[in-house]
Amino acid sequence: MKFKSKLLISLMAVISIIALVIPGCDIGTGAAGDNVYQGSGYSNGRVPIIDDGGELSGDSDLTFSGDTLTATKFAGDGAALTGLPSGVTAGATFPVSPTYGQMFLHTPTGRKILYQYDGSMWVAIEALSNVVVYVDNGSVTGTVGTDNLNHGFGTGINAFATLNYAWDMLPATFPSQYKATIILAAGTYNETIQTSDTYGASNVNIVGATITLLTSTAIGGLAGSGANVPYVSGTFLVGQYDKKLLKFGLDHTGAQGANYGKVCPISQTTTTAIYLANTTLPIIPSNGDQYEILDWATTITGNWLLNTGSRFVVFNYLNLTATTKYQSYGNIIWSLNTIAAFYYCNVYSATVDAFLADEKSLIVAYYCVLGGCVATLGGGLDLEEDVIQGVDNATGYGVSTDRNSVANVVACSISKFDRGVSTNINGVASLIDSGIYNRVYGTGTGLCAFSSGVTIYQNTVLGLNPDGTSNANGGDTYADTGTFALVAQN
Repeated sequence: MKFKSKLLISLMAVISIIALVIPGCDIGTGAAGDNVYQGSGYSNGRVPIIDDGGELSGDSDLTFSGDTLTATKFAGDGAALTGLPSGVTAGATFPVSPTYGQMFLHTPTGRKILYQYDGSMWVAIEALSNVVVYVDNGSVTGTVGTDNLNHGFGTGINAFATLNYAWDMLPATFPSQYKATIILAAGTYNETIQTSDTYGASNVNIVGATITLLTSTAIGGLAGSGANVPYVSGTFLVGQYDKKLLKFGLDHTGAQGANYGKVCPISQTTTTAIYLANTTLPIIPSNGDQYEILDWATTITGNWLLNTGSRFVVFNYLNLTATTKYQSYGNIIWSLNTIAAFYYCNVYSATVDAFLADEKSLIVAYYCVLGGCVATLGGGLDLEEDVIQGVDNATGYGVSTDRNSVANVVACSISKFDRGVSTNINGVASLIDSGIYNRVYGTGTGLCAFSSGVTIYQNTVLGLNPDGTSNANGGDTYADTGTFALVAQN
């Protein structure tokens, strides 16, 4: 009797401990005297999870309903999945003899994309991870990729052959937490890209290659501010590195100084200095500071039409050089009701403007070399630390806005245009810490406004060249006051 009492007391103590360890745990009896452990406050179908403290909890991302387990995400190699529902298989290469309606999770290196076979081809359904693909047409490397879905996972022969194919293979459904990256090998791609009207897609990064033209050390320089354009001192040829990129390396002590890694477009090269865009460097370049001169190694000769609702495209280190307008209207880049961003790119041609931001679209360009930039019909331009250059002895506008469009210009060098900035028909432009240089004609104007256009400027250089010499061509400002236009200094 004493033994039974002690055992009963011991069991009651264990039950009390369980109740304390598991919050909301109700221990009772079920049919035939079976113990029932009931957790209050948990939703039906939740899978119990033990946390770091040993307590049970539930997670809405993992649930059971009958014999079906539902998970929000899957991490791991899709090729290792077993027991996939109804005909769904997974792997790095596609099945040889697919059947109509078959589902396949494609899992080569760099991507996981769900496909369905429509009887003649595999159709991308949804991206289930970030997507990274490579393109190489062999024009520089000598190694040509192949345009089929089992390629694109690596460089050389493992790459795709064309940019168009890489773009078109991206699935229409791209969850917001994922992005796509297309890496272009060095080469010239004679392709024109017209994006489709694709909604719900995440952003796409397109990345090109560069080559190093010069590795050297500075003998001094200027950080730049306002009318004082930043430069790196040395011995050069006139025009030698115009419209290239300068990248700062280790400083004169061998350390990663304040300028380390900064990349700036070059506006002008003289015999003694390389002048940069109108930025202010973090620190004055010192004698012995290392730098490189970079040129673009990936060139796309066709136009880009970024169409209504297409993916947000980010261009990096690309040389975009189309020489004709797209459909006799668009420029090298024509954006319609969408957003595009450019970093460290050369978007320049002697015959065609760089950008047309059309119909409520927005084009962002930082640290680029650009031709003329145009915004119209509610379009917008956000330009920062760019070199914007025209062609000697040719008319044209550096930045132009009209019909309720807007341009924001910060720390840019604008040169070799008949008119540096022009606003018209309710267009607006704002300039800060920029410079209008090398105006072409005696009738040229730095900043002008027509037909209710508004141009506002602050700390902007007018009437000088980047090296500080005078440029007396034309006037600094002009506003057609008869049509309520305005050019004003803030």
